[in-house]
Amino acid sequence: MILETIRIIIGLILILFVPGYAMTWALYPGKGDIIWGVRIAISFPLSISGVMLSVLFSDIVLGIDTTPSNIVFIIISLTALTFLAWKLHLYVINKNFHFNAIRIFLINLKKCKEKLMRIRNSKQPLKETD
Repeated sequence: MILETIRIIIGLILILFVPGYAMTWALYPGKGDIIWGVRIAISFPLSISGVMLSVLFSDIVLGIDTTPSNIVFIIISLTALTFLAWKLHLYVINKNFHFNAIRIFLINLKKCKEKLMRIRNSKQPLKETD
């Protein structure tokens, strides 16, 4: 009786809260981005929708049976992937990776444009023969 109650409570927390809470950290990575109450309130609908979509995806697209152990594995995988996305997002923000990548891309684009202009200016117009 006690073991079943503990299992139900842990299952509800695992389905209704944990994946959504991890998703809120992936979407809003900073501590000051949103307040704790809003983060907890957003975690419930995100968790419900994320769990439902991931279980449906694994059942319909991947063909994995929806047994209780598989569902727990899917939920843990979803939580781990969102945790990984959160850490990657923090790395990108802290290292200014996206700004450096865009800056390098624009510099290389400018160099290519300059090379094309030099090639275009160096070519002589074709002479027509009668």
